[in-house]
Amino acid sequence: MSDASQRTLAWREQMRQKGYQPLTIWLPSSVKHDMEDLAYQRHQDLSALLVEAFQAWVPVATVDEPAGTRILKKVVAEEVARALRSALPPAQAPSSTVASAAPVEAPPPYGIRHSITPALLQILVNERARYPDLTYEKFGVHLWENGLYQTKKGTPATGGQCKQQLDKAARLGIVPTGEAAASMPST
Repeated sequence: MSDASQRTLAWREQMRQKGYQPLTIWLPSSVKHDMEDLAYQRHQDLSALLVEAFQAWVPVATVDEPAGTRILKKVVAEEVARALRSALPPAQAPSSTVASAAPVEAPPPYGIRHSITPALLQILVNERARYPDLTYEKFGVHLWENGLYQTKKGTPATGGQCKQQLDKAARLGIVPTGEAAASMPST
C-alpha cells in the first residue's frame, strides 16, 4: 500500500473517531462549483459549509405547529410592521416608488450566499401584489431601492432572479397577506 493510501486511511479513521461519517451526494456540476467557490471564499472546508447551511436552514412548515399558529404569526408580524411604520417618520422614497412597509434584516456580507427565508419570500410576494404592473426587472430595482432584497453583491436582483423567487414562493404556497392581499384585484 502506498504512503498516500496509508495517510488517507489514517485520516478517515481519525475522522470516524471524531464522530464524522462519510456521505456521497450527487449534485449538478454548477451547484457543486458554486459550493466549492463559496467554501473557498469563506476559507472553509466544503463539509463545514454544508453543515453550517443545514444548521441555518429553517423548514417552511413544522409538523408540530398547527396551520392556525403560522397564520396568526403572519398576521401579528404584519400588524407589528404596520405599527412600526406609523410610529417612525416616513422615509424618503424615490419618486417612482412608494417606500416599503416591511422590516428587513441586513443583508449578509459580500460573498456569503444566503438562502432566502420564508419570511423574505412573504415580503417579496406582498410587494409583488402591491406592484403587479412592474416588469420583473423594475420590480428587482424597486426591491433594492427600498432595502427589501438584493443580490449577494449588493446589487438589484435581475428580472430572472425575481421571477425565480416568486415562483419558489408560489410552490411553497406563500400568498399575499395583510394590506397586500386587500389590494389585489378580485377574480
